[in-house]
Amino acid sequence: YFYRSAAVFESADLEYKDARENLFRVYGNLVDIHLDLNNFDSAYHYLGLNEQFATQNEDYQPALSNVYGRVAWLEANRRNYTTAIEYYEKSIAAVPESTAPIFLAIKKTFYARFLCYYDVKGYEPKIDSLYTSSYQIFLKNDYNKLRKNDSATLVNFIGIFHMDLDRLDSARYYFDKALAINLELFGENNLATMDNINNLTVIRLKRGDYISAREKFKDLWLRANKVGVLPASRLVYYKNYARTFNETKDFKTAEFKFDSLVNYRNKYVQNDLVRLIEAKEGLVTALVGLKKYKRAEKLLYEIISDHEKSMAESGEQDLLAYIELVKIRKLQGDEEGALTLKSENRDRILERLSADSEIYALNEEL
Repeated sequence: YFYRSAAVFESADLEYKDARENLFRVYGNLVDIHLDLNNFDSAYHYLGLNEQFATQNEDYQPALSNVYGRVAWLEANRRNYTTAIEYYEKSIAAVPESTAPIFLAIKKTFYARFLCYYDVKGYEPKIDSLYTSSYQIFLKNDYNKLRKNDSATLVNFIGIFHMDLDRLDSARYYFDKALAINLELFGENNLATMDNINNLTVIRLKRGDYISAREKFKDLWLRANKVGVLPASRLVYYKNYARTFNETKDFKTAEFKFDSLVNYRNKYVQNDLVRLIEAKEGLVTALVGLKKYKRAEKLLYEIISDHEKSMAESGEQDLLAYIELVKIRKLQGDEEGALTLKSENRDRILERLSADSEIYALNEEL
């Protein structure tokens, strides 16, 4: 249907406003369809047409910010992170001054969330600036009262930022604000509410309250299954549930739980390699605890391969995997092999990060 519509409007006289609007809208619909099907190349093709159309038609200049935002999101999913950052910047710069401030605030919010997901420590000042600016826009314009749903999203993201940097009291403050809003708007069985509870429970986990956290994560996992939350979202709760067994050194149970998690992720959300790596990391911890070194090594090399596919020469997960390999070699008494891996990883770290990075220090401590 949309292909036929595009063909009709492409052949129409675009001097007519209705034809222009319909063509622009059809291109956007085709982008959505291909994104839903994970056909990134086709989605990018129609995004490109949308961008070209907007740049060549003055009436559509205000829409460029949205187009650039979609390109940024698409590039992030294609794991072209440098290009994604470039388009997030263009999206924010293209927001018209005449537009309501809420649109600028939301764009800054999601750009900051992407940077947190990508490299929170590398972009800490930028992320802090984006969130501070967004939050001030919300407060100044009373969007915290008029747009409660968006406000809950913003303060939850700010909480995640603080939690990633182990500022746990600040994180809890923002998570509590988000939870109160979402309970009021949606009740306890809504995904946004459950995510807030999950984040608050992660704080318990970080503070060593493992048993209490375990019961909370288990309840979230069971409830999410019952109310039909999609696998990509509910598996986050299961990962945290599994993690509590590693924390209490019940490695036998942890092995079983993380095995299940890896299988779930391969079955339902195999394209999310970053979170698949997280599942494998948890399994490695359990296997090392059980002294199953051969399987742990195999998984670590899988992590390195997955990281290459998902992040290329960015990020840290492959570097951390090499550090775990060095530890395993040492545990097996292979000092020479451990020294070789350590030296090779030092070169990788220096090429990508610096001698001042935490990962360099971890590698040198081995």
